[in-house]
Amino acid sequence: SELIVADRYYPSSKTCHGCGHEQNIGWSEYWQCDGCGASHQRDDNAAINLARYEKPHDGDSVLGPVGATVKRGADRKTPTLGAGGEEAQRTLEVKPRDGVLV
Repeated sequence: SELIVADRYYPSSKTCHGCGHEQNIGWSEYWQCDGCGASHQRDDNAAINLARYEKPHDGDSVLGPVGATVKRGADRKTPTLGAGGEEAQRTLEVKPRDGVLV
């Protein structure tokens, strides 16, 4: 697989995922595209645009095809480790709870 990093200033929130029109939306959570009239929720729209984001090829558009699939999941890069230090070395004393050993 290949990691593609979108530019920090890529306008994913304010670019319509339907027609590609970019407009100033301020801090609005919901907005309507001036280009095609589609209604958008800011974070959902950004997620769709980022899922379709492709590395630009010599002047090509940054957005991928409209039918681009969203890849889900991530592979674990950092191994999970147990607790360390004195807390991990101590043995816990088991006490009965309400007369029942748990």
